[in-house]
Amino acid sequence: MIKTKSQVILKKMIINEREVIYKFKLCGEAKKYIKKDVMRISFDFDIANIPKSILIIPFISNFLPVCWTFDMLLYVDEIDKVFYSSLNYIRNAYRDMIGEIAFNGDIICNRVILNENDSSNKRLQMFSGGVDSLSTYISHKDEDLDFFYLWGSDINYSNDKAFYKVKEFIDNIATQENKKVYYVKSNFRDIIYYDNINSFIEPLINDNYWHAIQHGIALLGHASLVAYYINADIIYIPATFNIKYKKICASSPEIDEQFKYSNKTVIHDGYNFTRLDKVGNIVKHNRKQKNKLKMRVCWQSLDGDNCSMCEKCTRTMLELLSHGENPKDYNFQYDEKVKKNIKEIVMSSNNGGEFIDFFYIEIAKLFKKNKKNLKDYKYIVEKYKDVI
Repeated sequence: MIKTKSQVILKKMIINEREVIYKFKLCGEAKKYIKKDVMRISFDFDIANIPKSILIIPFISNFLPVCWTFDMLLYVDEIDKVFYSSLNYIRNAYRDMIGEIAFNGDIICNRVILNENDSSNKRLQMFSGGVDSLSTYISHKDEDLDFFYLWGSDINYSNDKAFYKVKEFIDNIATQENKKVYYVKSNFRDIIYYDNINSFIEPLINDNYWHAIQHGIALLGHASLVAYYINADIIYIPATFNIKYKKICASSPEIDEQFKYSNKTVIHDGYNFTRLDKVGNIVKHNRKQKNKLKMRVCWQSLDGDNCSMCEKCTRTMLELLSHGENPKDYNFQYDEKVKKNIKEIVMSSNNGGEFIDFFYIEIAKLFKKNKKNLKDYKYIVEKYKDVI
């Protein structure tokens, strides 16, 4: 056992019909990184028949990475046997990805429970309406597939207005595609002291805790309850990056696909596609369909819509334009003001460095190759001419 005074101790798990509340105690340094002693998750379905050893998974998935990072102990009562066995594999995947951090914390549990389920062809996909999730959906649309969206991830837990905007957007796609959506609401991000954690993380790896360590396993932890409820054997988590560009990221095939519990597994989907490839998949799909798929990619907008002015919106519009599409057809504003802003972002010397340049180089190559919409965007090809 690790000798440490810093601990997160689960004291009580309160299970209501559509809500689970985790009450816990913080000891020592844990108080520096976790700001509240209550984590709440609410559902749009009845969780009464989900075992406690499964219901604990989101709690562990949110706090164990903090404990690993800062050499702390996490105490829980019971845990699913398969999930418990997977945790060391997940930790080793973090170690391989981020050598600057030892990941030496640990979890202590009283009971390990085997939860057996009949296998099924049911699938669950994390779905936000962005490029990654739309491309994954297109790849698996003919399967028995339901959508999952976590309120509290990209949309703040207390921002009702933005959530219901997002919900309307996702519901419209689900209705159009004859799919069911499960919504889960969680305060899992509101209870983390990101500034304190990032002051340790960022100097080491030039990245933040949410992106580098937390988001993948935390999202999967919440999705695990939905997958158990509908008896989906596989959870699809859409890939952010691809095999051509490896970067530190909390959601990667090496980490995500070690996440196992009961008889459930995870597929990190679309890792063989670049982001530009994925936009191409969406464009190809839409050209064959009467009802077109729209996009929701913006994480800076406070109202849940695309702002059409940030770097990510800009990049996505350029990807559409390089494929010969009009961004207006995909839920973006696109006028002279937006065009001017696109040029300012692209030509900026501080638009994201190597990480962002990777995407723009791909875009420039496609503009040069197919010459669609090239008239207004020759400056992109010119900027990257030495590498395309």
